[in-house]
Amino acid sequence: MERRRLIILSLMLLIPIAGIEARLFYIQVIKGDDYRQSIQSTKKRIQLIPAPRGKILDRNGKTLALDDRAFELYLVLDDFEKDSRNIATLSNILRKSQGELSLEIAKINKKIENIAKRRPKDEWKKLYKREKRTPYLAFTNVNFYPEAVTIETHPELFSGVIIKQALKRTYPYGKTAAHILGYLGSAKVNEEEFNRLLKDGYFTEGFEDVIGEDGINSLVRRGNFDDELTGRSGLELIDDSILHGWPGLEIVERNLYAGEESAEKTILIPPKPGSDIQLTIDVDLQQRVEDAIQSIMGAAIVMDIKDGSILAIASNPTFDPNHFIPPTPRGINISQMYLNNKETRPMLNRAISGYYTPGSIFKVVTATAALEEKAITPETPFTCSGKFSPSYEHFNCWVYNRYQTGHGSGMTIHSGLQKSCNVFFFNAGKVTGPEGLLKWADALGFGKKTGIELPYESAASIPSLTSLPERRWGLADTLNISIGQGEISVTPIQMVRMMSAIANGGYLVKPHIIKDNVSSTTESTPPNDSTNNNITETQPIEKKEILSEQPLNLNIKQETLNAIREGLYAVVHEEGGTAHNTAIGGIDTAGKTGSAQTGGDKGSHAWFAGFTPYKEPRYAYVVIAEHGGSGAGVAAPVAANIVGYILEKEKK
Repeated sequence: MERRRLIILSLMLLIPIAGIEARLFYIQVIKGDDYRQSIQSTKKRIQLIPAPRGKILDRNGKTLALDDRAFELYLVLDDFEKDSRNIATLSNILRKSQGELSLEIAKINKKIENIAKRRPKDEWKKLYKREKRTPYLAFTNVNFYPEAVTIETHPELFSGVIIKQALKRTYPYGKTAAHILGYLGSAKVNEEEFNRLLKDGYFTEGFEDVIGEDGINSLVRRGNFDDELTGRSGLELIDDSILHGWPGLEIVERNLYAGEESAEKTILIPPKPGSDIQLTIDVDLQQRVEDAIQSIMGAAIVMDIKDGSILAIASNPTFDPNHFIPPTPRGINISQMYLNNKETRPMLNRAISGYYTPGSIFKVVTATAALEEKAITPETPFTCSGKFSPSYEHFNCWVYNRYQTGHGSGMTIHSGLQKSCNVFFFNAGKVTGPEGLLKWADALGFGKKTGIELPYESAASIPSLTSLPERRWGLADTLNISIGQGEISVTPIQMVRMMSAIANGGYLVKPHIIKDNVSSTTESTPPNDSTNNNITETQPIEKKEILSEQPLNLNIKQETLNAIREGLYAVVHEEGGTAHNTAIGGIDTAGKTGSAQTGGDKGSHAWFAGFTPYKEPRYAYVVIAEHGGSGAGVAAPVAANIVGYILEKEKK
């Protein structure tokens, strides 16, 4: 007997039920009225058939998120409460306290009382008894072994306890890509939102035609939708309508006196699985990038310079989306660790939502503006004595602040970028003027969202000549913005986009992470391994048009691009380059360091952004370390780790 039950339970994981389409037509169209009456019988009960949420896959088809098989535990209180020892027995096998189990029982009793009290008093007692004989969900995600197996193989020890197959959202790579994938949360947390979803048919599409409004209300009162999860961040939120599956309905025969279900089940509405989404992300590279930034608080991105495909986008600190799927693992306090952690803010996607002073990395914009506005040529020299002017005592070169000296005479775009000379860019910005600087900051994508398919992207901020509070724009503002300081902020995603424009010949691409998705068209494919075993329909595939637009030609002169690219190469490969003596110095790449002052006692933001390989670029990348200090000392070594991995992988 025990072996037979174990075999049956195991087969729940493997055997789908076929041939429901004709049956569905028969039930809904021909016999619809008969079934509505049948449902109201005390001998039959209607229940939901869970529908799997769509998978999220990386560019190579590796699964990043899926609905896996799980088990739920239901209680028939009329049976369970007959023996006071049941609480101790069940608590022991579930490894929960008796108090926790008693609390769940109390919640179920409260639901039953509320349902009964909605009816006339002369029906109250009859309805109360009926609901006491109805299985109510007590616990989700019960372990297959030993919990589910033990309960199913020893029914004499667990009267009134029913194990049912269910689905559980699972993220196989844990924290990897958490800010991309996002997480799920209970739809019932916000009562107003929950009621809106009910009204819009989010959980009940097609139900009214079969069981009527009263039938839907009965499901709601019994709490059948209380444990439904919806997207709260990342792709789980923004593509919830694509990923979300529609539950089905079935009628189950039950023994009113034993609380047992028969094998006789009639499917009224088959569940409809959610659609899959495929990303541009390479999960192997994503893991490497996340490992590389573990020691910093910040972000890193790798992007294809030709079409804006994001291969990796990471933010640290991060979170594990598995922790948000009930029940919360022991020892994990979601609120304390994640949601209300104001010190490290792990839920913030710093790659797109964090905005930072750019510092010297913005000198690439100043160089572009100065050359394109013909304020200077690639050979135009400026002298760096360490100070811009005696009249502007705070506008010094970094080399003066550190060594009380300057870079000397004959500084050009090449050496200015190579040595990150503030005085050179003060002068370049001055002769260009604020109009030219702001024009090219806008053209290169700063001060506006990139449109990447993730929620909560920040536009950051680029000032205008009239936007400064209570004062007019002055030369000091021009000098500040020329070196990426003052009233300016950028996001890492904007910065990698700018660097790709320098690398790809002057085209501004639109960053995107969606490669493809599965939805409703004419093609079809068999259901994936994680679908509910009641689902036999094929899943239609739609080739979703990628949201990326054609790259925008900025019409930057080739002479300008060559001069800037050579200067960025010198940063890494020539003596005196600010990153030459770092780990990135020997790697086939070009880039720019940045150390952005933030004011107060906190250290500067450390930046490094570039492209690789140098002669035939394919990827742009950026690293930022919040208050990390030196771009060369902190961000460049992290970038070296990432770029080295990319180039090594390209060789294979």
